[in-house]
Amino acid sequence: MFGMLDQLKVAKAAVVGHDWGAALAWSMALTVPDRVAKLCVLSVGFPGGIFAADPRQRELSWYILFFQLPQAEECLMADNWALFRELTGKNANPQQVDEYVKRMSDPGALTAGLGWYRANFNAAWIAQTKPQPVLTKLPMPVMGVYSTKDAALTEAGMIQSEAVVESGKWQYERLEGIGHWMTLEAPDEVNRLLLDFLA
Repeated sequence: MFGMLDQLKVAKAAVVGHDWGAALAWSMALTVPDRVAKLCVLSVGFPGGIFAADPRQRELSWYILFFQLPQAEECLMADNWALFRELTGKNANPQQVDEYVKRMSDPGALTAGLGWYRANFNAAWIAQTKPQPVLTKLPMPVMGVYSTKDAALTEAGMIQSEAVVESGKWQYERLEGIGHWMTLEAPDEVNRLLLDFLA
């Protein structure tokens, strides 16, 4: 991402991310904070603390460990993608799930998708009972947005993020009755929050 900013000759940018994009956004802000003017993370709290914040997060994230197994692709595709449909159906409607199955059926697509989990998670990280320390708190304004019907992430994981942000720089927003894919389910609400925060 910093390479792209360099190519565009952008010294400092407001960074917004959802799900994996939020994890990447946290990483950008924590590793090179002077390149991030503002940070907005949707759904995913500070990755170094989400599992320590609420033990229930480990239960909700069991699939991450499953994705590490070499048989994961075979199991997810078995019986007309039954397990895949079960996992994705918690945060999507049947038409969306059918579209996901169609796209994941492309050669190599499922393995590429699982590659994100395989490259970025391990059992020790999920087993954390204490948040990872940060060398310095984030100096830029940070907004965390959580949706109450998210079936994959706990609210505690987002709330604990305030601990890694300088005092007075943290803003927390809660979207009632919205699922994990908040940008699809409530685009007007999310866009209003983003425009207000980024102004």
